[in-house]
Amino acid sequence: MKHMIDDLFESATARTMLIIAILSSFTLLPTAGSQAQKKSHRDKNLAASVPTDPALSPDSVPDLYSVAALGSAVLDSGTPFPVPIAFLDLKDSLRYRLAVRFPHLGVLGIKEDTVPKPSFIAANGLRAFRANNPIMQLKFPNMGYAFWIDVYDRASGKLITSRLMPYSMSMDRYTFASYHYVHQPTSGLGSELLRRTFVPNLLPITFETHPGWLGIESVDARGIYSLRFQDPRDSTKIFLSLTINPVAFRTLDSSQWEEFKDHARVAFGMKGIAVNSIGDFEVLESAAHPVVEHGYEFMSKQSDEVLDYVATYITPHAIMLLMAPMDRSVPADKYEFYRAIARSFRMKADLVPKNQAKAGG
Repeated sequence: MKHMIDDLFESATARTMLIIAILSSFTLLPTAGSQAQKKSHRDKNLAASVPTDPALSPDSVPDLYSVAALGSAVLDSGTPFPVPIAFLDLKDSLRYRLAVRFPHLGVLGIKEDTVPKPSFIAANGLRAFRANNPIMQLKFPNMGYAFWIDVYDRASGKLITSRLMPYSMSMDRYTFASYHYVHQPTSGLGSELLRRTFVPNLLPITFETHPGWLGIESVDARGIYSLRFQDPRDSTKIFLSLTINPVAFRTLDSSQWEEFKDHARVAFGMKGIAVNSIGDFEVLESAAHPVVEHGYEFMSKQSDEVLDYVATYITPHAIMLLMAPMDRSVPADKYEFYRAIARSFRMKADLVPKNQAKAGG
């Protein structure tokens, strides 16, 4: 067992995966009974929060539509992950219209697509509603999924009813799904402390990195996301890595957060090398807090010559791990450079509510 762990630590990627696995073991999944109870309670709360027209209750207009088929599709070969799709038969299209809301999309499972009109009309007249983004947190061989069907009155524009539609989605065709994209540098490596906003393709957030770094963004069928920044002239020289692993978290209170940090320290101390805790922190932009929640940073000693700066975060559906290897002789301003990166997460501009304050607000 010891030799296996030592071998894993020789690879930066494998080492990160091992650490992520240990951190993920912290999560306590509720039992099937409690999951069903919580889901039922959540669905009732969501249904109760939907403003409906009392004069147009579901009972007064039965059989507004029928569900013909449910499944998934692939939008393009570059991102071969399942996109949920529903084929609906609307009984009275002159009086009513349908909209469909697809939740739990994207790498972090927090994106929701609202499709206000059919994506296309099938040859048999069925209305096909398809999400714009894929599901990237998969479960094999079959995955439970649910989306909302909303019915609106065309004349008044009022919502008549909303229905949660659960179904089982086959994952057979997505067993080897993966995504890979290379972000080319936009400058030279010149000044080591230069920082500019970096925009990942698959994440709802941006953060700062050095514009001279080469970025490699990937995700596999397990939903494990990796973003590695390296020297464009030397692939063995890694400047920074961001790894995201999907997990199911219970709601964290202060004592559970301390427990999570203990797991982080244990994960990085597997070779018996002590870590130096720096402490808790928050990203600077308040709009990003619902996505990037608790942050904890510390230094880990890889060897007598190499240290890791580590920042780990909890999101609603995943653990994020930011790592930067540094020489022990690294100057203080380089250390502050990485700390600034760890705090620079922002929501992408199109995802920030217009009334949401910017940094510090």
